[in-house]
Parts: sequence; structure tokens; C-alpha cells
Amino acid sequence: MLVNGVVLAVNYALIALGITLIFSIMNILNFAHGQMFMIGGFVVYYLYGIFKVNYFISGDRVGCDWLVFRDVLFQANAQNGDKRRELNATRRWHSTAP
Repeated sequence: MLVNGVVLAVNYALIALGITLIFSIMNILNFAHGQMFMIGGFVVYYLYGIFKVNYFISGDRVGCDWLVFRDVLFQANAQNGDKRRELNATRRWHSTAP
């Protein structure tokens, strides 16, 4: 029971540190950390509880999958941002032309 309490406290601390770090750098309060934590917890639960995968292996698997998924999302967002900048530059150029 002591180990469960320590693990829960560490998880809460990581979520709080993530929110503090994002808020201090970007001055935007982002509550998505808790959602990502819960999604990871549910995936670990299904891998460990239903599919009988080792707990530590399922945790490592979720972490690695999340890193890949995060990189894919950031790449897609960066490409959309580049297209948006090009479109805005084109609009500005056309709006100032005689």
C-alpha cells in the first residue's frame, strides 16, 4: 500500500511539473497533461489487465508509442503552419499590389 501511494504521488508530481513548465514558458495554461496521462493509463490497463502483457513492458510500450505519435502530430502541425504562413504571405502580397 505504501508503494501505491508513492507511485500515485510521483504521478501527481509529474503532471503538476508538466503544467508548471508549460505555463512558465508559454504563459498558456494547458490541461492536456492530465488527459494524456489518463489515455496512457487506460492503454497500460488494457495491455496488462486484458492482454496479460507484463506491466513494465506495457508501460515502456505506451511511452515509446506516445513518442512516435507525438512526433507525427508535431510534423503534421509544422507542415500546416508552413502552408498557413505561405498563404498569409501570398494574401498580403496580393492585397498590397496595385
